[in-house]
Amino acid sequence: MMRSMFAAVSGLRVHQAKMDVIGNNIANVNTVGFKESRVTFQDMLSDTIRSSSASQGGRGGTNPFQVGMGVALGSIDTIHKPGNPQDTGRATDLAIRGDGFFVVSDGKKDYYTRAAVFGVDDNGNFINSNGFNVKGWMARNGAINTASVPMDITISSTQILPPAATESIWFASNLDARANGELLYIPSPLTITDTSNNSAKVSIILTKTANFNEWKWEAQVAGGTINGDNSGIIELDSNGKVKNSTVSGFEVVPNGGDPVLITAPAVDDAGGGAFNVATGGVISASFTPAPDVFTSTTVYDSLGNPHDVFVTFKKVEANRWSWEARLPSGDIIGGGESFFSPSGELLYSSGGSMTFNPAGAQAISIEPRFSGLTQYGEESGIITSQDGYEAGIFEGFTIDSRGVLTGSYSNGLSQPIAQLAMVRFTNPAGLMKSGESLFEVSSNSGDPQIGIAGTGGRGNIIAGALEMSNVDIAKEFTEMIITQRGLQANSRVITTSDEIFQELVNLKR
Repeated sequence: MMRSMFAAVSGLRVHQAKMDVIGNNIANVNTVGFKESRVTFQDMLSDTIRSSSASQGGRGGTNPFQVGMGVALGSIDTIHKPGNPQDTGRATDLAIRGDGFFVVSDGKKDYYTRAAVFGVDDNGNFINSNGFNVKGWMARNGAINTASVPMDITISSTQILPPAATESIWFASNLDARANGELLYIPSPLTITDTSNNSAKVSIILTKTANFNEWKWEAQVAGGTINGDNSGIIELDSNGKVKNSTVSGFEVVPNGGDPVLITAPAVDDAGGGAFNVATGGVISASFTPAPDVFTSTTVYDSLGNPHDVFVTFKKVEANRWSWEARLPSGDIIGGGESFFSPSGELLYSSGGSMTFNPAGAQAISIEPRFSGLTQYGEESGIITSQDGYEAGIFEGFTIDSRGVLTGSYSNGLSQPIAQLAMVRFTNPAGLMKSGESLFEVSSNSGDPQIGIAGTGGRGNIIAGALEMSNVDIAKEFTEMIITQRGLQANSRVITTSDEIFQELVNLKR
């Protein structure tokens, strides 16, 4: 009889412990990053009244007679099922989609949490809501070494991104393959006379060929005849000067008169093409070279000071362009040529770096890169970019799904400043709760496996959100009803056992 009473008392104890756990779960139903617990029971030792026996001599075996001694706690387990992320709109609130934990420290010991209510204190320390420092890796010149030991993260609002001198300029887009020289003036017929005043009219007909800056000329005469070749080719350079002339001259013979020599344009003729008449007069044509293509960009010296650079592209011949870089002062700081294939792709470029010496700063040497240029039959348009920048003042930061804190600066640039460390445990249920939504390592949790978000099952980070409690209140209420009934039933066993004892006492009466 005493056994039933003691068994019921043990039942009251464990059900009370379960109620304590349920009450704690319900109390933390809105606690950020809280992980619910559950209770399991197991029976206690049993009092063996008679042992079992094996079958023998035609008689069957018997089972043991045992009376249980009550119930005990089997386990109190922490359930690390992820809670739902809740949007907060606060950039430094973080949630984890996965199994990882953030690392925080009180300066003496590391703790682990999923309640990432983070922020920055007056000294720039990146901390949680209790003032514990969040740990990770600080960037050096924008590079992060995650193979090193995590340290406290600090974010200084007064930091300045140092300037970087321009080292390369990239040229992209198109140089118009149709760019060509133009004939501005078509000469009218010229009347020539010989020494006997016999006259004839001579016309020069100019026709553009398919080649760059090249015209075919043909002489026609009225009132006379032509001796020699009356046609040829005039090839101009990119400045409009005669580069080549295939026929040096011809003779015109007026009817009944003497020959008059007319010489074709000479090489280096700055007039663009003049046919000179021996007896006086000039038959001239005026040409203009292919239009230049201009572009400009701003480069930076070692102090972050800006400098404008103007670059001119001039078509030299078919599939070949020259380039020249100048400063606003007019000083030439570089030049060369770019060669294109018949299909419009860049073959190669010649010329060295653009170099100049800005006042007070280091000498600048800029490598021009033309790999993005083409020469197609479309309008010319040059797009430039360069890799230098001025100094920038820190304006704020963002956190991405890998836990990288990227700072933004007044010069429009951004650069990584730190990365959050994350850990994973072989047995997260073995972690010890330390209060304040923190966990610490136990002898059964396994060592923390340090890494970064998005690797090794640690999960990705959701910025601007917090992980809610994983407590299911409907399940907790159900468990509370079951526990209440268990308490009531065990209480009834005690009262019933007491009544039986009372009846035994009454036997004496």
